[in-house]
Amino acid sequence: MDDNLPAPGNASNTTGGCNSFVDMTVFVHYSLIPSVVIITILSFLHRRVNRTKLDEKLELNGRFCIIMPMDIMGQHRNRWSYAIAFGATTNTVIALFHNDYSDYFHFAAPSWAKVFVYLLCALEVGVDFYPFFCCLTTEYRLVGSALGFCYSLVWFVVQIIYMVDCQYGMDLRGSHNIRIQWPSLVCCFFLVLRFLFLFIKTILIYLGLQDDETCDTLVDAIQLHYVKRLLCKPPVITPTKSWFRRKIYDWDPYFRFPVRIHVTLVLSFICLYCTILLDFSLAKFVRSILLSMEDAIENVMKESNTTEEYNNTVNDFKMFVFIGSEAWFISTFFAAATALSYVLHIMACYRKHMKRLWRGERWFLPPKQSMSRTNLAGGVRYPGWQVAYLLWGYIILHVTYFLLAMIVAYAIVLPIMASNNALAFQSMGLLMLGVFFMISVIVAQVLICGIFFLQDKINPSDTDKPLALNNRRAYQNFSYFFFFYNVILGLSTCLFRFVASFLIGVWLIARIDRTILPRGYEVIDVGFATWIGMLKSDLYHSHPVLLVFCHHLLIGRTCRKHYSGSLQHPYNTSHESCRSSQARLRAQRRWLLLYTLLKNPKLVELRSIRSSSTQPDSCCSALARAAFSSIQWRSMELCSNLSKVPYLANINEDASSTD
Repeated sequence: MDDNLPAPGNASNTTGGCNSFVDMTVFVHYSLIPSVVIITILSFLHRRVNRTKLDEKLELNGRFCIIMPMDIMGQHRNRWSYAIAFGATTNTVIALFHNDYSDYFHFAAPSWAKVFVYLLCALEVGVDFYPFFCCLTTEYRLVGSALGFCYSLVWFVVQIIYMVDCQYGMDLRGSHNIRIQWPSLVCCFFLVLRFLFLFIKTILIYLGLQDDETCDTLVDAIQLHYVKRLLCKPPVITPTKSWFRRKIYDWDPYFRFPVRIHVTLVLSFICLYCTILLDFSLAKFVRSILLSMEDAIENVMKESNTTEEYNNTVNDFKMFVFIGSEAWFISTFFAAATALSYVLHIMACYRKHMKRLWRGERWFLPPKQSMSRTNLAGGVRYPGWQVAYLLWGYIILHVTYFLLAMIVAYAIVLPIMASNNALAFQSMGLLMLGVFFMISVIVAQVLICGIFFLQDKINPSDTDKPLALNNRRAYQNFSYFFFFYNVILGLSTCLFRFVASFLIGVWLIARIDRTILPRGYEVIDVGFATWIGMLKSDLYHSHPVLLVFCHHLLIGRTCRKHYSGSLQHPYNTSHESCRSSQARLRAQRRWLLLYTLLKNPKLVELRSIRSSSTQPDSCCSALARAAFSSIQWRSMELCSNLSKVPYLANINEDASSTD
């Protein structure tokens, strides 16, 4: 903040040249009061599982539980809501970089303590926006939706007032530019509508006008779909896919991205949008400076009375400004398109890598296994690091494309425009001739070795010849005479290797899912290590087969404990009750009987059988009937439970058709 600006708390806010009725600095700080109140209310409603001695002294009865803002790994509900809630924080986060809020404390911090000031400001912003997330996550949806609606509505109205008052207060940073602020406002408005929808839906559920379709279980319907597809027979005839699914993107209906990927996607798009707008503002500012320099050069040349030199210098400078402006403008679109394609490609790579890990394939991972704490920390770092890598990648790509455009303009375009076609084509011809000759010699060596110095194929059906020498004396002479030329050829190929590695490294700097270092040095690439850690964290906490198995065991344990009451079915998302207690008790007894008779075959003869079953063979048939009926009942129960899951009817039809 400038020294001539009024202190925070005044009715008029002029931060960054903006005169507004609302002081956003004061609003952000005083938002801590309602935020803490909302967090306290939701914390009081939840109960802790483990009680402490403090509960006995203060009679808290397990109240004041630590609430969870979101589940970034396993939860598949409200994914876009959480991502858009992060998008609503972008305006305030951008203001942190401009030191707009840290001066509110009015103390002179030394340079080494600036990091603690920014840490305090980041903590304050996190508390301010914490109600957005906890109101979406809370089990008490009526209270959470009402509080979230009021809190998000206040934030939306205040930002609208501030934006309307400051839409003409534009500076180089663009912090008050309406074009930069509207994505965050749209996200905030979406949260207002989302909380209003949840509030109305909860009221209708409480009144009995609508069924509650949510079910807090360990697995989702999509994960059940995936597991059942693994158990079904593959189709005999593979269905044909469209051109889009074969060439561009093949979606999987049984895969869902976690909340972390959705948050990264939304923040990447918003941050790229803001960065591109700032890039345009910076280019406009630099161009105005260059035009003012052009006027200064023109005045100096007029005073020196050198007409010819004046014309050449001014024309060259005008040409440089024109070419630089056009090259910067064109490279902006290429860099933006590349960065945006990276966002979508990284999501596709995440799905590809996770499905490989689900199948047990680990060949693409580094050979050196990282520690568990490193993997868990990688999952924490990934969203922020991916956005930062993407922004840096856009900037570096933009500069690289700009330099390439300038080289092409001055090396090819301008000589042709200056009627120096012969010189331009001669330079290009010599360069292309040298490259062509170098490639020809490399290819010739490969062909000569394959034709004259390798033995014939062992089998005619082999794809390649065996690595066995033929014409050994000729091969030794061939190696000797080409040694001297390969030294000269190696200088050119070494330069090509340097240029290729530089271009590929620059092109992949934003790709955190790929390492730009050679194999064996992946540990140095901390970005790639973060990606690997995130993949392993998601694998161990969201594997569908493991979750379905654990969920089945937990629900079976719960049903055995409380078989006498009405329970929620493990695979029924509409809260239907389990089977009757008598049927479950009968099934349990049959399983215990089967286990006892298999371990003690002599008890079959001593078992009391009905009148017509006194023979030993009848006893064995009774054992077989008991085993068959128990197994048949369990299989029929599991199939009927899976058939009640939404969206599984199609899979059942496909499986029956293949059978």
